[in-house]
Amino acid sequence: MSEVSYFGSSEPTKSKEVIAPRFDAVIACGMGPMELKASHDPKTNPVPSNVFNYFNAVATKNLVARGWAREGILSGYHSRQTQREGIRTDVALEELARSESSVLAHIFDQTRPKDTDIEAVKGAAKLKILEENAKTTFGNIFEGLNLLDRKDPQGYFSGSFGVVSSEFHGPRIAEMFQAFGLTNGRFISAEGVLRASGYMGGARGWGPTYDGYNRGAYPGQPAGLQNLVDNPSYVTRDLAVIDHPRRFHEVAHALKSYYSDRPDPAALPDCFSELPKGYDPSFPYEALKRKFADVPFTKHDYVGNIEAARIDYRRRAQELSEQTRMIL
Repeated sequence: MSEVSYFGSSEPTKSKEVIAPRFDAVIACGMGPMELKASHDPKTNPVPSNVFNYFNAVATKNLVARGWAREGILSGYHSRQTQREGIRTDVALEELARSESSVLAHIFDQTRPKDTDIEAVKGAAKLKILEENAKTTFGNIFEGLNLLDRKDPQGYFSGSFGVVSSEFHGPRIAEMFQAFGLTNGRFISAEGVLRASGYMGGARGWGPTYDGYNRGAYPGQPAGLQNLVDNPSYVTRDLAVIDHPRRFHEVAHALKSYYSDRPDPAALPDCFSELPKGYDPSFPYEALKRKFADVPFTKHDYVGNIEAARIDYRRRAQELSEQTRMIL
């Protein structure tokens, strides 16, 4: 397979500056459902139609190759569940066979960050991990942490990590960290990473500006954020995928406090009342997780002034993207 340089070529850097990693690990979000471009061979060059997959994978390669992150987790499940009609059979079948994670990995492998030492680029290939279970953004976080917990010598990861996704995703992911009590995690804007790496977008990058690509994704985001803030059933069942009992206990307790410790507490599903006050290794957490998994998912439309909410959401997303650029 020939190597494609999506974002410039690898050239030896002029100095051997030692860069301190900002993150022990980063988790890149796959963007589904899986849809591949028919203009390319789907087996040897699976090119996704959703450009945000490029942003997330290329940003993650830059984070790892430049030494800003120690390792990159590429996260996303087999999101094409039924065969798409009206396209070539080989493309339709490959969409069923491919996970979002595998497509991110293909882009990651093909990316050669500009102005980066070739040895660092080669080394980055050994620092990627595929995670193929995550079905939602909540899942990207929890399944990524499952992986990190399994790899940790102590069995419980407590290092710093970030979730890499596109600008429009930022306010929601940042709120998830608060809701789940994950103080060692933060949102990483893919576009912020690309700008910090010298890719400005627009005519010098992907054609439209980064903001141009994000614009179409913004309208529905305030509803997702509002559901996270005021609707426990929007997220409760996703906690059931957390493997480590201590991790599950801590996240569930943090979420319980997030909804309860406020002037207008949200009504929690009954399963939250069964959590022990403190982590107890002898407690039957697996049985409790099954009750969390059985909570029906609900989602409501945005309540309030949606236009004002969209303006505020977009402002916050751009602030988070700039914060990413500034810390790198």
